[in-house]
Amino acid sequence: MFRQTTTRPPHGAPSGLPQAVADLAGHEILLLRPSAPHAPQPRPVGVTAAVGDLPKDAEVLAAAADAAAHLGTGLVLAHGVPPSFAERSVGLAAAVARGRWLLDAAARRVAAQVPGLAVVRRLERAWPHELVSQGSGVFDPAALIVLGMPVGHRDGGVGLVANSALHYWPNAILFVPTRG
Repeated sequence: MFRQTTTRPPHGAPSGLPQAVADLAGHEILLLRPSAPHAPQPRPVGVTAAVGDLPKDAEVLAAAADAAAHLGTGLVLAHGVPPSFAERSVGLAAAVARGRWLLDAAARRVAAQVPGLAVVRRLERAWPHELVSQGSGVFDPAALIVLGMPVGHRDGGVGLVANSALHYWPNAILFVPTRG
């Protein structure tokens, strides 16, 4: 799959993995994580979708809803309101209101696509990349996280949220191409 390197991020992802994923931008990419060979632990359940903007993340929502329905589990819609950015730009109250509106709109889209699917909204006071960092304390990692990956990212990389997930999210990641 990927060649092992001597320069390794803290949690063991090959250092070339972000670039390998970036090179596949424009395609859905499912990255499976191997189970730890020791200590049998309960397998995580659920699907989490990182929602940053609509309609840009419509494909992310569709893929996450399909995955949750296929796995027979619920869906967590997560959005982060940055701790300091919000106060300095639009104001905290407006940033939180926009986050709630975004998650409500996302939940309506999911309900229209998969009626009856259990959906939980998580609005967190955190930078978006912190939501996917293992040990961030924001929430327990789901079995699968679905992230948008812009086609033709401005720097040719995967972006901060995707990069953090590649290095710290312990379970499967589905990258879905987004435009805009």
